[in-house]
Amino acid sequence: MINNNWVFGKGAGLDFSNADATTLPVDQSNYPVPSEGIYEGCAAISDANGRLLFYTDGTNIWYNPPANTNNAPNNFVDLMAPPTAFPKLKGDSSSTQSSIIVPDPAHDQRYYIFTTDGSTGTLRDAKDPNKPINPINFFEGHLMDLSGAAPTIAPVVFNNTPSNFNDGISPVEKLVAVQQPNCRDYWVITMVQKGPLDTRVGQGIFRVFSVTPCGVAFEQQYATNQEIDDLGYLKASPDATRLAVATGKQRSVLVYDFDLATGAIDVTSTLTFKPDVKSADLFKLEHIYGVAFSPDSQLLYFSNLSDTRSSNGYIFQVQLNGLAAGSSVLVPLLHRTNVNTVLGALQLGPDGRIYIARQNTKSLGAIMKPNALGAACDVQETAVPLSKISKVGLPNLLPNPCPDSPSKDCDCQSCTGCNEAAPAQNQELIDRTQEKANTIPAQENQRAGAPFKNDCQGKTAVKKGVNFAPHFYFHWGDGPKDQIEVHDTEVFYLTACNPFEDIRYEGMRITSVTLIPDVADLDRLHIVPDRFVHLDCLEPCSCQTREFALITRSPDLAGTYTLEVAYCYEGLALVAGTGSGSGMATFPVEIVKD
Repeated sequence: MINNNWVFGKGAGLDFSNADATTLPVDQSNYPVPSEGIYEGCAAISDANGRLLFYTDGTNIWYNPPANTNNAPNNFVDLMAPPTAFPKLKGDSSSTQSSIIVPDPAHDQRYYIFTTDGSTGTLRDAKDPNKPINPINFFEGHLMDLSGAAPTIAPVVFNNTPSNFNDGISPVEKLVAVQQPNCRDYWVITMVQKGPLDTRVGQGIFRVFSVTPCGVAFEQQYATNQEIDDLGYLKASPDATRLAVATGKQRSVLVYDFDLATGAIDVTSTLTFKPDVKSADLFKLEHIYGVAFSPDSQLLYFSNLSDTRSSNGYIFQVQLNGLAAGSSVLVPLLHRTNVNTVLGALQLGPDGRIYIARQNTKSLGAIMKPNALGAACDVQETAVPLSKISKVGLPNLLPNPCPDSPSKDCDCQSCTGCNEAAPAQNQELIDRTQEKANTIPAQENQRAGAPFKNDCQGKTAVKKGVNFAPHFYFHWGDGPKDQIEVHDTEVFYLTACNPFEDIRYEGMRITSVTLIPDVADLDRLHIVPDRFVHLDCLEPCSCQTREFALITRSPDLAGTYTLEVAYCYEGLALVAGTGSGSGMATFPVEIVKD
């Protein structure tokens, strides 16, 4: 539902709540926008019920207050105007993809707004390369919180960003986000270029950021060997296995393999699709601009941004699979010779159609059956009438949102994220540990204080020789004389505590829970669960507890064991620097005869 409302152009809008294969979206116009309209980049997001929450052109944000119960477009509030008067964002509505909105995995009423500006240039003076100029904010993030009586907006501090992050590069107007397989986290991908200081074309570099309950972090960058223009869209396929890049005046589309699980981009996998501009009917081809994948991710569509003075507008279809090596089939679907109509963005809608922006008209075109090859895809140039004028851009959307994202039913076991009740549920587990007769610290942290006491203030991690291992505790026993017997079902708890006030464990999980010596036969002894228990973020001075069961079913099990808890974490978040680690926590366990 988060993609169900669009706002673009000079206040034009579409409502996809009831759109399907036979029903078109409903014109819902008269939204407030700048007097000149939203020329290109824009983004909008709705809640799980399909109610439009806010939209942006990368500079301003228009908010739907709770009092606007009928969702009337003219009741939306410009948050950059008095009385709120928030500082303007540093995107630009003349940027191809000025913005995208991503739900905060840690809170279902917070949203990240990422922006790319529309300025061409570099971080050095073009006439004097040794003279620094003010940095260009080619990529920036803000967190919008709708949980209070009034919305708040705060800048985002990116984790892991290298100190030379901006050296020698300039912005590119390309920005996309995809949801990760856990239905909670996201990858945000943008591009920069490295090249001559006085041109808007240069070597393209992908940059990948992660959005998790722990915040936003720079993950990796991938340098291509391709020249990239500022202008043109970056899109991910609905199955999130490919990225497509429009190269602007380079007049081509580049397609790369993308690994949704890791965020890796295979820059060696490039497929290049380029119309033959020497052909007589294509001699006026201008910048390749709009890009969209078919719903089944098998076909790619792209358009050229026709110039109103000279060039013709085309839409092409490309079959991505089943082609011989090095070959490509470009099918021209639309040839617009009317220079008064400029073809712009292509955007896949939640109803499975691909919509076509037509500048300065009161309608959108549409590819009605985009999974079909050739003319069977049914391109209609004036498919959807509008009450307001369309410009060049259409909203930048998530191509693969999980159902009702952020979902409360998705399969993730984090302390926060898609489970909004996680803090209360964790507290319930902590309360249950208090009913257990025995609390035993792991042998690796015998000198640690009792858990849940919040006594780590003043204990900092930034000093020589510090042991970064978290503290673990084993809670069991329904009374002081309780024992684990050879025929028993013992409910126990494991608690992990962060003893530091200045670090956070990220991506933390218990990877296995085992009795040593190992009893391999599950019919005799079983620990449930015994692996892959996610703790995710372990915040400073906090504890996370998880519940387990030890099931014993054999008279020959009596003896002394060690409960071995293997864990790992992806990194330590500090004021500066990152780390990674793993370890083991062990507890003595005795099983007695009945």
